[in-house]
Amino acid sequence: MGHESPAKNAHAERRLALRQRAERLVRTEIGFLYHDTFDEPKADKKILRPLAAARTNRTRRAPAGADFYLARLYEVPLLSQEEETYLFRKMNYLKFRADRLRRKLNPSRASAEQVERIERLHADAQHVRNQIIEANLRLVFSIAKRYASVGSAAFDEFMGEGHVTLMRAVEKFDFSRGVKFSTYATWAIVNGCNALLKKQSTLQRQQFSHSPDDIEDMLPDHRVTAGEEQSVQDIRQAVGELLLGLNSRERAIIEARFGFDVHQSPTLKEIGADLGISKERVRQLQQRALDKLRALAESQKMELPDN
Repeated sequence: MGHESPAKNAHAERRLALRQRAERLVRTEIGFLYHDTFDEPKADKKILRPLAAARTNRTRRAPAGADFYLARLYEVPLLSQEEETYLFRKMNYLKFRADRLRRKLNPSRASAEQVERIERLHADAQHVRNQIIEANLRLVFSIAKRYASVGSAAFDEFMGEGHVTLMRAVEKFDFSRGVKFSTYATWAIVNGCNALLKKQSTLQRQQFSHSPDDIEDMLPDHRVTAGEEQSVQDIRQAVGELLLGLNSRERAIIEARFGFDVHQSPTLKEIGADLGISKERVRQLQQRALDKLRALAESQKMELPDN
């Protein structure tokens, strides 16, 4: 007497989990650029239909010196303007649909079907978004190599800056203006790289004007605090889909460092040995990868903790 049956407990747990998913959806704003076609009759059929024209082969051979990750960029065909318009319209429409359903959601009364529908629409939008990003990553490479030699540490920094800028540009691009996305993205990436170049020049001047002790004081404190430990736990929960925004080396470091594939995280030194780079370089790449993840999360209205 007084004890609830296992079946009843399981049902209560499922309801609680469903409500938590619904509450998370209600809290998470879904950003999109509205277009008049979204409210037209049979919009689903018109916008979500497969693109009739087959994509032509617009791949190129990777440039000399490109690593495996960069070589893969050149295997992804470039997009025509028609394909760009189709994908941007589709991405924003899927977000529009997801957001409209999200705003009507009542967490206390939400059904599994309602929650799954919103989650599926948003996931489909992210898939389209990743298609656009992948098709434009070689643009980042072509701009980054103007600023530094391919394979150098500086080149990695410019690639990282360009990658983050590209992800933001995809979220902000207005396909209805008739401008090709590559034109818009090039302007944004060049501006981002110029800002990084200016920042690096300022840092170099500061380093030459300070003593070694002063420089050490300027470096961030990498001792792990309780708050940072909690940050790691939060990042682990949200980082799955965001990892697609990293290059292969950054992704390997994050997955190894934060234990996505192993039970015990290796040290920075151990990761460096595996990748053939120094412990400090691993630390720098780890920080850059986390910064990129945070920028991507912000563009998707997700919340990641400060590191």
